[in-house]
Formats: sequence, C-alpha cells, structure tokens
Amino acid sequence: MTRQIGQENSIFLATKELTKTYDSITVLQDVSIDFYKGEVHALIGENGAGKSTLCKMLSGAISPASGQIVIEGQTYDGLNPEEAKKLGWAWYTRSLTWWRN
Repeated sequence: MTRQIGQENSIFLATKELTKTYDSITVLQDVSIDFYKGEVHALIGENGAGKSTLCKMLSGAISPASGQIVIEGQTYDGLNPEEAKKLGWAWYTRSLTWWRN
C-alpha cells in the first residue's frame, strides 16, 4: 500500500513473528503485520486459517507461544483481556447462540 504525503503513518498495532501452538500442532507461525492508525483491515481466509486465533491473541483471550505484540511502541509477549482493552484493542464476535430461533 502506498501512503500519501501528509497521511498519518503511525503504527498503532504490530505483530512480530507471533506463533501459536496447541500441543504439537502449530496453528499460526511467525505472523508479522503492521496496522496503521486510520486504516481498516479485514482478515479473510478459509476455516482453520488462523483468523480467530490471531484476534484472540491480540485481545488477550489466549497467549502466543512465541513472538511479540507491539501497541503504540510498547512491546508485549502476551496480553490479558483487561490490558488489551485499556490499550484500545478489543475483539468482538457475533454468535448465533445469542439469539433464539
């Protein structure tokens, strides 16, 4: 993506080689991505691609096996949900179990 002169270029959130394993199964490996202020992102992929796992790590619901999360320049090996929320990051999902048929 090309940024225009004068456009906000500050990174709000970044991941550095985030990896998540469950026992001997690696479900995410070395994910590094930068999220800039003022941008909107979508995670799109097949079932089992790791979209929810990444969001859960960023929101503190689960801990990474390795790697780091960087929020506005502060590095974290993992977050808990309260820390993530205080830092301006939360993940909300929609679940059909919330509504009666």
